[in-house]
Amino acid sequence: MRKVGVLFFLFIFLTLISAKPGDYNNLGGGWTEIGGMASLGDKLYIISGGKLYETTKDGKYKSLGGGWIEICGMTSLGDKLYIISGGNLYETTKTVNTSLSAEVG
Repeated sequence: MRKVGVLFFLFIFLTLISAKPGDYNNLGGGWTEIGGMASLGDKLYIISGGKLYETTKDGKYKSLGGGWIEICGMTSLGDKLYIISGGNLYETTKTVNTSLSAEVG
């Protein structure tokens, strides 16, 4: 009887942790007018509708500000995010709460 319990537990465990190629999780919608997306640390940064958003692995997000127009590129290097907006290159800096900030002119 104990063998059956162990085998059942092992089967359930392997079923839950095994992902098949092509599997995905929907983390939410509503992202429009995407200007760029880049990862930095354990967060994902997305420009959507002219606003910069910081997102977590589970899909939660917060706005870091707007005014991002004519996005030509977005990438991370080291601990900073770089965005080309309206023909200008912007470098982000980390604030006290570890979010990113950049002035858009």
